[in-house]
Parts: sequence; structure tokens; C-alpha cells
Amino acid sequence: MVSHQEILDLYSAAEIVVVQGGPGSIFDALSTGHIPITVPRRVQLNEVVDNHQVEFARQMARQGQAVIAETKECLWAELDHAMQQPGDFHTVPRPSGSSEAALRLGRAVQEMQSRPARIVSMKRLGQLLVSCA
Repeated sequence: MVSHQEILDLYSAAEIVVVQGGPGSIFDALSTGHIPITVPRRVQLNEVVDNHQVEFARQMARQGQAVIAETKECLWAELDHAMQQPGDFHTVPRPSGSSEAALRLGRAVQEMQSRPARIVSMKRLGQLLVSCA
């Protein structure tokens, strides 16, 4: 186990980044300038309760933000590709913006708490989040 900052430092120093298919791992790799090779965990192997990582990794691959390896053969092929052409697996670092999103949510919650108690619709909550940006 390593801290979040340590994993980011390891990703930054790496030539190739291989991750499981969760959003956090993929976005962390992108934040350090790597297009990760993703090996999503699958329900068929009793690794997870559903195949959300498979669907997410496929979507990220369609957007060019990840390379998905769903079989051992595909993983070896992508690793060979990355070793031969590492530039294909690098990108401009893309910070996640999660801190900014957390601050916006915090401001929205504070605004809601400062008003008289009432039921706030989900639509209104979305409007508050956007307006706090």
C-alpha cells in the first residue's frame, strides 16, 4: 500500500502505466501524462460484483484516453507496442479537477444550509453546483 501522492510519483516516473479499469486509476494515470493500459476486473473471475470497470475502460478507450486489454494476449501485445513506441502512450498531463469539484459542492451545501429549511429538488441542486463554479 502506498499513498495517493506516492502512486502519482510512481506513475510520473514510469515509462508505461498498467492499471485496473477503475476511474480513479485511469484518471490518475492521465493526470501524470500517461495513457494507461487498462486491465479491467471482471465479474466472471470473481474480482468484482459487476462489470462496471469493463464498460468504463471501453468508453475511455473509445475516447483515446486508455488502451484496454481484456485478454492475456492483448495485454502482451499492448505491452510490446508500448515498449516499441512509448510515445503512443503519453499525453499532456490532465489534472482531474476533483479538488475544484469538491469546493463547488462544499459551497453549494453551505448555501443550502444558510437558507430556511425546504425541500430542494435534484434539478435545483444541479443548478446550485453549476452556479457555484
